[in-house]
Formats: sequence, structure tokens, C-alpha cells
Amino acid sequence: DNIDLNKNEKNTSSYSVSEKQEFFSPLPGVIVSILVSEGDEVRSGTELCVIETMKIQQILRSSYDGIVTQINVKESDQIKTGESLFEISVEN
Repeated sequence: DNIDLNKNEKNTSSYSVSEKQEFFSPLPGVIVSILVSEGDEVRSGTELCVIETMKIQQILRSSYDGIVTQINVKESDQIKTGESLFEISVEN
């Protein structure tokens, strides 16, 4: 869609567009704990969950600033590499 703005008027409004980013598991393992809830605001680096892989616990952190819109796993779930864990709505 095209938006036509009159060139003589100043546009003082700011618009933000949000896009959904999925957060995928980098490793196979088991979800030990989920540290966020749907609706939580997260920043890049926010701890999302703890997984255990080969008897070592790893903390997975967000790569984005945004809002957690969906959690696709629960504690004690077995996960595979590349499995979608979270969806985060990111504002551009």
C-alpha cells in the first residue's frame, strides 16, 4: 500500500513495524527451565531458558529486543538442533 503525504505538511509521527523472530535451539538437549513468560519484554542478552546437553547446562539468551509472543516448549522437553523454542516480536 502507498501512503501519500502532503509535502507541505511536516510528519511528526513515528511509526514502528514489528516483525516476528523465531529463536531456535543451537544444540540438542533437554529444557531444564524456562526463564521468561509470554508477554515479557526482553532485551538482547536476556536469559530465555536453560538447556542441558551432554550433562552440561547452557543458558540460552535472546538475540533481539522485543516481546516474547510464544513459547513453543516446556520444562523437561527433549529438543533437537534447529527446533523453534520462542517467538519474539521485534520492533524495527
